[in-house]
Amino acid sequence: MAMFDPNIKRRDQPPYFRQAIKEFQLVVDRYPKTRYADEALVRIARLHRRLDEPAEARAAYERLLRDYPESEYTEEANEQIAQLGR
Repeated sequence: MAMFDPNIKRRDQPPYFRQAIKEFQLVVDRYPKTRYADEALVRIARLHRRLDEPAEARAAYERLLRDYPESEYTEEANEQIAQLGR
């Protein structure tokens, strides 16, 4: 698994968010059947929201609903998709 770039110091900055998205995406891509894949997708979506990337956030929430319909995060995904539709 890739390591975080040591030059990224602040966790509240876009470079940190982008690196975190990459790391969570690795979990989803490499281990789609793990119990953490749905959580990785919701974290990806939340980070895209913080980066003001609604299309990417929506895509992550939609994938969560499609691939993990029994996830504990489905309610959040449905609510966020409804908000993003505005």
